[in-house]
Amino acid sequence: MAAGWQCLQLVHSHLTVGGALCFHGVAGTRAGCRVFVSKDVARNFGYNSAAEALRGLYSRVRKGASLICAWAEKGADGMGPEGIVVHSDAFPPEAIVDTLGAGDTFNASVIFALSNGKNLQEALAFGCQTAGRKCGIQGYDGIVVSG
Repeated sequence: MAAGWQCLQLVHSHLTVGGALCFHGVAGTRAGCRVFVSKDVARNFGYNSAAEALRGLYSRVRKGASLICAWAEKGADGMGPEGIVVHSDAFPPEAIVDTLGAGDTFNASVIFALSNGKNLQEALAFGCQTAGRKCGIQGYDGIVVSG
């Protein structure tokens, strides 16, 4: 918990707009800090895509952090310490049923994947797949596939 709080404090001191915290969330792990920037925040900064936001905002986060930005139906991009932007396409369901919580589902899925040893590219794909599945069901019942 202490590492996550330190990461939160560092980001807060570097990535703010009008005194408001300008990121969706942070997950601190032994491997480093993960900063999630929402599409709305990126647009507020004047960026028109996730990749553009990552390139423009990366210098504002802690050295060694990973910066992640989901862009709804366009998928999600991430940039790690090496400065390379990776992308995952979205995985839309056959029919949109319920989008409430899709962003939180994406963030949690990326954190889960990274915490289980996946690289940033794999974690983005897992996040996009899980968020897409979430959009195709009401609530969360049935989001986990057995087997």
